[in-house]
Amino acid sequence: SPPPPPKEPDLALFRRFSERIWGVLLAPFQTFRHHDPAWGWGQAWGLVAVAGILVGVIGLVQTDHDRFQEWQWQRVLAAMKPAQRKQVESPQAAEMIAKSQRFQAFFTKIGSVLGPPLLGLIGLVIAAGFLFLVGQILGKEPPDPMRCLSIAAFASLANLIDLAGAGVGAALASPLSRPDLSALVDPFKQPILLTALSRIGPGVLLYYLLLAAGLEGSMGLSRKRAVAVAAVTFLGTSAVLIGFVGLSQLVSGASS
Repeated sequence: SPPPPPKEPDLALFRRFSERIWGVLLAPFQTFRHHDPAWGWGQAWGLVAVAGILVGVIGLVQTDHDRFQEWQWQRVLAAMKPAQRKQVESPQAAEMIAKSQRFQAFFTKIGSVLGPPLLGLIGLVIAAGFLFLVGQILGKEPPDPMRCLSIAAFASLANLIDLAGAGVGAALASPLSRPDLSALVDPFKQPILLTALSRIGPGVLLYYLLLAAGLEGSMGLSRKRAVAVAAVTFLGTSAVLIGFVGLSQLVSGASS
């Protein structure tokens, strides 16, 4: 039997992966034409997860989350009507709210570290399932699940832009810092506008561009169809998120 092929050096593997990263981020349509399921998904997911954990750790070190949560609660109180505020400031309600804040602060700290890898993995599975469904409907041949998962993983590299902005905010001890126009909006007074502006941030727009590039280059859709699928997905997801925030505002307004 022929001898097994020589194992590729780790440095060469790292260089190839780094070239793919820069190619996907800077020339996505050209790079995804060379995409292969053998690219895998673990390295791309791991890079985004590690970046998210690093940002979370910086935030834990630099930000006093208990004090920030208290500031948030004071903003909520200021927006309440006098009768409602009197109810929540009663001794029993105040004690329950204090316990809830402590639990929320604890889980916020845990989530800042465990959230990026876990939520990133869930997001990859959802995106891969969506790509598989699109391939079944619009593709020329049945899609390969591993190809879909790999495309989703490399498209998630767009999150590095948002994480870079969040990292700067964490370093400056500003949990509300965001790399888009939503940073200019008061989240307590204009939550709907905040959500809308956050959907036109650089990381979000790049993500859907990378999805379009993957649909065309790796799954064989025409450029027109790929861009149309990405655009409809972006608009539909944005509408759902904005609608959910608007509905929450209506419910909270009706109960106050």
